[in-house]
Amino acid sequence: EKISKHALRNEIIATMIGNLIIDTQGSTFVADYKELGHKKFMDKIKAFLLINKITNFDDLRSKIYALDLRLEAKKQYEMLFGLEDALKSAIEIFSSKMLGADEQKYAKLFQSFVKKYANSAKKPAIEGLEGVQYVQILPIIMRLESAKNGFEDVASLFVCTNKSLDALELLNNIQSLRMQTEWEEKLRVVLTKEVLEALLVFMQRVLSEKAPKASMQEGVDEFLSSHSKSFDRFVKNYKSAKSPKNASFVSFSVVAGLLTKAVNAKN
Repeated sequence: EKISKHALRNEIIATMIGNLIIDTQGSTFVADYKELGHKKFMDKIKAFLLINKITNFDDLRSKIYALDLRLEAKKQYEMLFGLEDALKSAIEIFSSKMLGADEQKYAKLFQSFVKKYANSAKKPAIEGLEGVQYVQILPIIMRLESAKNGFEDVASLFVCTNKSLDALELLNNIQSLRMQTEWEEKLRVVLTKEVLEALLVFMQRVLSEKAPKASMQEGVDEFLSSHSKSFDRFVKNYKSAKSPKNASFVSFSVVAGLLTKAVNAKN
């Protein structure tokens, strides 16, 4: 309350947020260096910089900073850390094979993707931040694109996948879980990564198993139909988990596990 009434309110909040980002991201990178070794650690740094550039993350941050007169400080704080969490999740599933990607090419493809498909999911309350929810999906699309299925094809597949599985909503619900302990913060990161990896496997299998002339939506529908029992369990549990009275780390752990099991079900 004292900070909100202080003459240097914005500067204080910006400093606090900056320090927290440095603490969380910085400590993570230090731990990663010990665990990954020099090469893999440097690859992670490069992935951070590459995704930051392709998705124009600095512009997204600036849009949130510019909301001083429209949002209370707490909400700004939540949005900024949600943004950093999205970037962190994207790095986790980024492949080192993509580090030589053409930044300008993918920046244009990403912006085109966001502009074209923003209406396929629930829009954020703040105009101009539509790209945030797609940041985590970028590495999946880049990993699955090929000579046969270009960026736009795989992006279209994700839109169909999102429509059928409510993927972005699931990721947002996990992000929105209220954390009380450091353990819950770590679990949220684990759950987000598990869901993203499940989406990667799902889309990979649809691409490899769908009929040559089938559309992306037809491929998704056919795959879901072939494994209906597994996906029905996922859908049923997700509907229960996302209700306010049931939303918890335990319930979403079950949901993430069921999704992983469903996408890996044998034919």
